[in-house]
Amino acid sequence: MAAELKVIRPELAETLIAASQGGSDMAFGRLVRLYQSPVRAFLRRLCCGDHARADNLAQNTFIKAHRKIDTYQGPGSFAGWLYRVAYHLFLDEQRKIKRRSALQGAQEVVETELPCVSIDLKLDMEAALARLRPEECAAITLCLSEGLSYDEAAIVLGMPIGTVKSHIARGRKKLKAGLRVWRQERSVK
Repeated sequence: MAAELKVIRPELAETLIAASQGGSDMAFGRLVRLYQSPVRAFLRRLCCGDHARADNLAQNTFIKAHRKIDTYQGPGSFAGWLYRVAYHLFLDEQRKIKRRSALQGAQEVVETELPCVSIDLKLDMEAALARLRPEECAAITLCLSEGLSYDEAAIVLGMPIGTVKSHIARGRKKLKAGLRVWRQERSVK
């Protein structure tokens, strides 16, 4: 996914952003086509593989980005700005889910159970990511999967760089522990 962003020529992105800020819907449509896959992949990880929810959030991300394109000034990449919009929409939805759950008298939203063990390690990694706190999953996804620097991830997540590094360190530790348990379970079977 990170490779997809690196293929986008900065001068092309700048031209499309400027045209979009000037009111060109065609230019914004091109930006959507360039950035939709990485944004959707980021949201799918945050949504623990719930593709429908992630796709809905991605669509809302681009709707909001279209309305707010004139607020993009930099610093940082346009992709980072989009990830920030997506992350905040995700957090807003999480809060709504928790409020709805509390209103119905339910306890906090239960984290997704580990799905049936698959041969495909990618699915197992997604399950391990699903067990992380949203901040840890977002930091790991942005830095290790999407290729953003710690500084860029800090801007996207709206937190200090040290906090981003801490979330990555804790998340890595949890992932290693979770995958170690998974390997032990697989060896018993």
